[in-house]
Parts: sequence; C-alpha cells; structure tokens
Amino acid sequence: DTGIVRVDFVPQTKKKYVGYRLVIDVEGVGRNLKSIPISANCRVPEFTLGVKELDIGEVFLNYPYKHQLPLNNSSHELPARFEVKGQQEATVKQALVKFDVQAGSVPQSDTLNLGFAVIGRRLGAHTSP
Repeated sequence: DTGIVRVDFVPQTKKKYVGYRLVIDVEGVGRNLKSIPISANCRVPEFTLGVKELDIGEVFLNYPYKHQLPLNNSSHELPARFEVKGQQEATVKQALVKFDVQAGSVPQSDTLNLGFAVIGRRLGAHTSP
C-alpha cells in the first residue's frame, strides 16, 4: 500500500533549510528505513498588534479588568503563530496580567482578539513596558 503523508514544518527562525533529511523509523520494524531530502524556504507572515499602547484607566486593587489585544495577520498566504512570554518580574508588583491563552495561531488575512485581564496590585499611577 502507498499513501500520501503531509508534514507541516514549523521553523523557529527565518532562513533557508538545505541539507536536512526526514528519516523514517517504523516501530517494531527498524530505524532509518528511509531517508528523504528536505529543502524549504521559511517565510514570515506580516503580523502586527492592533494598538500601539493600552490605557487601562483607573482600577480597583485586586479586581480583574478584562481587555482584548488585537493580533493582525495581514499575510494572504501564511498563518501566524504567537506565544505569550512571562511577565517581567519587576512589573508583577504593580499589576498582574493574565492572558486567556498562552499560545495560538492567527489564520491568514485574519485578526484574533487575544483576551487578557489586568489586576492592580499597588496604589498610584503605573506604566509598564
């Protein structure tokens, strides 16, 4: 029997991939049974935030204020992946930020409204990078 197997490669860096091989192992049969050359040109979709600055306004201490951050993928061909990095330790004392999801993707020519909550933890005006 033969069949078509589709493999989606998700590279971590933008570059050309030359000289790589896909090695096929079959459990219980053997390792390195077949080797197929791989070449790829990694492209990056046009991905932007829908706002340049977020003004949360006045908040009560320890109360979550829900907001959305628009993630725009203007590429007509490629989906865009995103990952939320951890909050900088120095800013946690002022306000805690919790995102609804930590990672995901935005389809081509689409916008995802990424939900998050801000919880004020200290009195006074604050600005975070």
